[in-house]
Amino acid sequence: MTNKHPLVFSLELNPRWIVMSALAIAPGITYAIWQQSALWLVAPFLAMCGILPYGGSYRTIWLALLNVVVICSLAFLVKHLILLHSLPSMLIFIVCLALVAGFVDSAEAQLKSFSSWLIIGSIYGGEHLVAYSLGESDVLKLILLAFAGIILATIFRLQGSIRLEPKLPRVHEPEFIFCFKYLLPMLCTTLLWFKLDLHEAQWLVWSSLSVVFLEIEALYLRFQQRSLAVILGCSSGLLLSHFLPVSEFITYLSLILLLLSLRGFKDYFPAYFSRCFLVVIYAGNHSLAIAYERFSNVILGGLIGFICTYCLIKVYEFLAARVQKL
Repeated sequence: MTNKHPLVFSLELNPRWIVMSALAIAPGITYAIWQQSALWLVAPFLAMCGILPYGGSYRTIWLALLNVVVICSLAFLVKHLILLHSLPSMLIFIVCLALVAGFVDSAEAQLKSFSSWLIIGSIYGGEHLVAYSLGESDVLKLILLAFAGIILATIFRLQGSIRLEPKLPRVHEPEFIFCFKYLLPMLCTTLLWFKLDLHEAQWLVWSSLSVVFLEIEALYLRFQQRSLAVILGCSSGLLLSHFLPVSEFITYLSLILLLLSLRGFKDYFPAYFSRCFLVVIYAGNHSLAIAYERFSNVILGGLIGFICTYCLIKVYEFLAARVQKL
């Protein structure tokens, strides 16, 4: 992999993905504005979790819809575990989720987007739903709104098919250790989450996973880009939040732009800078304390992910060296 300076990037947009994302979130955002309730903002997020792997991990609308149902179900399980406040129960769930995701994308690299959003959607969705008491009709509405978004977004059908050839590394191969790449970051962040009773902990988990790169050079580059994006994006977001009025318009606008930024830029740095900036603006419009919590959780999560992944790579290099000597 060639060296790249963390601040060498392009501002080139992904027009197709911006349109697809806008269509995916439109039903949920519209319904949330109509009902004047932040509960329904879970629907556009679920739609994005279903549509983001589209084209990379699958190209079938039915798989996208099924993915939404799975993520929604896991989000409600996470909500239950958070309310139960049982660390052993949450750790069992986290271990299972991390292993499933790790084994899936170790067997087939094209499934990385699916496994990543399976984790993120479950944790983020569950944390957001904790504040609400939902009936069966509410759950059905959330799923149907997400379905409507996916159906709209897949009007832009991608041509061709994806050829998946899953193959897990054998247990005796050094690469087998990469099946556990999500395990340590998720365990560490979950322990901190429960032991310190952290708020906005979903950002801690999300940030720890987004630096999981299995090459040292790629890991360093991603960590540098994230660090700069967090410092610049969150700081400017916090500064601007002090001057912005509390307004539903700002809340919805920042969330819409945040969701569009998930795949709106072709380069990582401007995408993550935008995400950090907008997530703080969104939180700051409710409470500056929440904005500061997100800021610290994003930084801490990235650091945890970097350390855990660096250690994993070093263990892999040690095992690979031993195999070569045999």
